[in-house]
Amino acid sequence: MSKHTPGPWTVGASDHNPAQIMSASGSVAQVYGVPLHILIEDAPEGWGLSNARLIAAAPRMFARIEALAADGDPEAVAIMEAVNGRS
Repeated sequence: MSKHTPGPWTVGASDHNPAQIMSASGSVAQVYGVPLHILIEDAPEGWGLSNARLIAAAPRMFARIEALAADGDPEAVAIMEAVNGRS
């Protein structure tokens, strides 16, 4: 089983970072939104917030994939093996 900070996760904000992923126990991650190889002026507007929302949804997606894998869905089984370092 994968070990991660339990969900739910939400998107928060701070004065020092455009987007933070928060859990009940505190900050999970900070999302700056622009990969290092892309110039800031070339980054799509809202990219950081969109990435943060996707990351915040990870615990719900993980739970769904885990349930599908338990039912034998081959793609879900492959994803769970990758998450658990067995692929």
